[in-house]
Amino acid sequence: MGERQLELFRANLPSRPYCADDFRFGVKIRSAMQAVRFRYIQPNTPWSKRWIVLDLDYDGAAVGWRFMDAPAPNIIARNRENGHAHLFYGLDVPVRTDQEQTHRAARYCAAVEYALMQLLHGDPAYAGLLAKNPLCPAWDVETAEEWAYDLDTLSRGLELPKWEDGRRRLPDYGLGRNCTLFEVTRRYAYRRIRAFWGASYDAYLDDLLVQIAFENNNRFASSPLHYGEFKAIAKSVAKWTWQRFTPEEFSRIQRERSRKENERRRAEAAERAQRLFAFMAENPEASINEIAELSGLHRSTVWRYRNRVDVAGTISGSSALPRAGSAAP
Repeated sequence: MGERQLELFRANLPSRPYCADDFRFGVKIRSAMQAVRFRYIQPNTPWSKRWIVLDLDYDGAAVGWRFMDAPAPNIIARNRENGHAHLFYGLDVPVRTDQEQTHRAARYCAAVEYALMQLLHGDPAYAGLLAKNPLCPAWDVETAEEWAYDLDTLSRGLELPKWEDGRRRLPDYGLGRNCTLFEVTRRYAYRRIRAFWGASYDAYLDDLLVQIAFENNNRFASSPLHYGEFKAIAKSVAKWTWQRFTPEEFSRIQRERSRKENERRRAEAAERAQRLFAFMAENPEASINEIAELSGLHRSTVWRYRNRVDVAGTISGSSALPRAGSAAP
């Protein structure tokens, strides 16, 4: 069982992962074949997440999950000297972290990752780029779960932060940082693209890279995303927006938004008129000033409506009430 998980880990490494033996001497980029000899290695690519990795900085971290009602990790890499460990939860389907089409799945994954970190008392400052390499003999390595998880199974029993609403910012941890940068970058990209319709895609991408670098350093000063990670987000947003937000498509979107807004205003005006007609029919003695104050409408508007209600308190004329979806008189 253990060999199966470790081979899965080896087979899904990035082609040229970051790796290190001692962080005091920096991080290197090597081929996957060379990188597996280092103590620390990059388990995920910048654009997808196959492994949720938790950094547990306490003695007994390798077995603590058994007493916390937590799902069993697929791989555990433990430091022999202090008992600290990295727990690896494998996903059966990697979650893309840089695409509009899979953004909802990325937010779901980020919420699960954060909930696991809280449940297992993981280090909230863990950047996630490098992990203890379970293929390196420097660590005590064991496996607990043979099969990779789907997110629904992994999330059972966890208290997830609100993730369904894309306008809500996720916690600044793990994949949540990717989701936050993706959201703020795409909103910026939508606003900026019109300035580059007469320029080039490369100029547009450079503009997004400058903006996302600023947001990365400003929002996540203690543990910013690595350049390769936020560059992948910027490239994905730039490519998607450049292909779809053409001048013609932008005009179509604006027309559609204008049409919906006009329909909404007409419906509100029709509903307001019907309420006003009903009030005036029930209160034929009310003055123009009284009706205007109660309704919040201008006196001239109330006067036009008042002329359609006869002295007996009934609406005069079949056209007094506006039709649904039509403009108020």
